[in-house]
Order: sequence, then C-alpha cells, then structure tokens
Amino acid sequence: MIRQVKSPVAASLLLLAVVTFSATSGCDHSRNAGGMGCPTNLAEPGALLTPGSPFPPLTADGWFNGDAPSPEELQGQVFVVDIWASWCGPCKQATPELIATYEHYKERGVRFFGLSQDAPDTLEDARDFVKKAGVPWPNGYGASTADSLGIKFIPTLFVVGRDGRVVWHNHGSPGSLDEAIASALGG
Repeated sequence: MIRQVKSPVAASLLLLAVVTFSATSGCDHSRNAGGMGCPTNLAEPGALLTPGSPFPPLTADGWFNGDAPSPEELQGQVFVVDIWASWCGPCKQATPELIATYEHYKERGVRFFGLSQDAPDTLEDARDFVKKAGVPWPNGYGASTADSLGIKFIPTLFVVGRDGRVVWHNHGSPGSLDEAIASALGG
C-alpha cells in the first residue's frame, strides 16, 4: 500500500532514506578505495552475463565452509551463486534473506555457492562472517569464475538452470530470486 506523506519533515526523511539506500544498495566497481567500494579484483567493466548465457565452471583458489562442486556434480542441477565480500554492507544485509531462500529450496535440490571477493588480507574476515551469519553453503575465494562474469557491483546473484545457463541475475533481470528459482525448477 502506498501512503501519501503529508509532513514536510517525514517527506524529507523518506527522501533521505531513499537516496541513502540507492547510494549504498550495491558496491560500485569504480570506487575501489576501501570501505564500501569494490576491490580491484572485481571484473573489469563489461557485459554482465545475461539470461541464456552459459555459466562458467565454478573455480576458485580455495574453498571454505564446504568443498568445491565438480562440474559433473552440477550437471542437471539448479544452483544459485552469490558474489559478495565481507566488507560490503549490502552483501551482509542481504545474507539473512538469502539464507531463508536457501532453507526454502534446499529440499528441492537447489544448491547455493558463494564467491568471496575478499583479498587475501581480509579472507579471515570473510570466514568469520560466514560462520557468525550461519551461511550453510560453500564459499570460494580467489575466484577466477567471478572474473568472467562481468561483475560491476556486489552483491551479485545468479540463478543457473539445469542446462547450465543463467536464468536470472539481480542487476536487471525481471522478477525476484524466488521467482527465478521456481522457474528454473519448472514452476
């Protein structure tokens, strides 16, 4: 339901909240200083993998909170890939909802994987965040897969269908994560 804001103070606060959310709702690759900016190891600006594109194999220098999936393991599977970093506020804010989505779909065989964009000097922060937040899926670091995805902002989520092709991503694809997973599962 949309309500009309009549108080000038309330309208100003609402505008400030919208502007603040818009400015912090993703980490911009062009700001690669510390804090909320993206690290220099994000993919160079280019085309984000679009729905219908083949998703590359999930490869990383190492994995924590679980083992790396083999390409054979993922054949015919629906899976979600979360590109994130421990220093990214929007990534942390999205985690509880992502965990709830995982809990909803895990019994239907949907797999989840994270690819951390943390640099080697912040990798322990990434491990600590995963543990404290209760993230149940494997997370790769030093992920060469992320380099081929055209990532400009994080968090970035991909849903990959049984055919190994991108079904949805959270930067311009229509619909929600839930709708994309349901569609990839066949309804």
